[in-house]
Amino acid sequence: SEGRNALQFGLLDSAVTRDNQSSLPPIPATGLNVDGQQMRANMVTIDGVDAIDNTINGVRVTIPQDAVQEFILLKSGYQAEFGRSSGASINIVSKSGGNRFQGDAFGLLRSRHLSATNAFAGEPNPGDTNTQAGFTLGGPLKRGNTFFFTSFDTTQNNSIGISTIGRDNYGLREMPNPFAPGSLLVTAEQAAFIQSASATMAAAYSAIVNQASRTGLYGNIAGGPNTFALTSNPLPASFNGLTLLAGNYRKTEDSYVHSTRFDQRLSSAHSFFARLGLSSSDVRGRPSNSQTQIDVQNAFSRTSNLAVHDVSLSSQLSSTIGPTWLNELRFQLARRALGLSTNGSSVAVEIPGVASIGAEPFAPADRIEKRW
Repeated sequence: SEGRNALQFGLLDSAVTRDNQSSLPPIPATGLNVDGQQMRANMVTIDGVDAIDNTINGVRVTIPQDAVQEFILLKSGYQAEFGRSSGASINIVSKSGGNRFQGDAFGLLRSRHLSATNAFAGEPNPGDTNTQAGFTLGGPLKRGNTFFFTSFDTTQNNSIGISTIGRDNYGLREMPNPFAPGSLLVTAEQAAFIQSASATMAAAYSAIVNQASRTGLYGNIAGGPNTFALTSNPLPASFNGLTLLAGNYRKTEDSYVHSTRFDQRLSSAHSFFARLGLSSSDVRGRPSNSQTQIDVQNAFSRTSNLAVHDVSLSSQLSSTIGPTWLNELRFQLARRALGLSTNGSSVAVEIPGVASIGAEPFAPADRIEKRW
């Protein structure tokens, strides 16, 4: 996937589909429907320890795709150790180093200057640059006994958020006013009605729709109307015409995921490993779909900025006690911080099929989860 999320391995199973529910910025989830269960019904573990945000049963993945040794998807009939789920139990096993050094590196640069213009952008030269890079390296610290494996992924995006607000002036056109000096700002359908209705009805109707259109588009703009249509009530200072909210906006992403694992063979019966996982993501200009609106109908004021920082230290001691006994002792220490801010300050407003303006309803949000 574009984000190189390790959970996307789950889509290789025929019983798994992408979740099509609205994704609320402060509560990211697995994004996977398993056997029809919704995305928050899944349990995720990494190396056997909890990788779930317990506040909202979201997911916190601190391992790059290239550091995954095994991806185990249990859909039904699993043992009690894989509980806490009405959907699937997903366990990711990280890679460990071996007796020889191995590694790889990759890089992807998708530049605006090397690709076609986005046909939906509505502008001739929209910014759109995507960079992904990463590496892995593993090997022995002491042959036969001590090993390491480290992996790093980063994603950098600098693009535009496409907004159709204001496109084609909402279908409104200027036409000569047959009843007074000046012109009328109306749609083609309104113009046809004005031309076909009786003079008395057409005159009253044209005054209403013209003033309403100009107020909605140009209210509080220099030269625009300063009162509500056909009244003397002044427009509040916070009232902005839709033309102020039209146009594309900038989107950026700066994220990375890092994992380093150390393995130690203590004896023929005991082995130990510890893994440090780090992830950081800063996404700005993230369009809202909390009201199930279409992304391109979001104004910049309805976008948000999401910052997530996660650190996790997990370890395991495996002991073979006898021919029929195996014990695994696991420990995790973790901290996750999430912050969501909005790029708007006014009340959220939905104009169905036209525009979503105002602040993201689910922002701001700030929380920290610590666990051991």
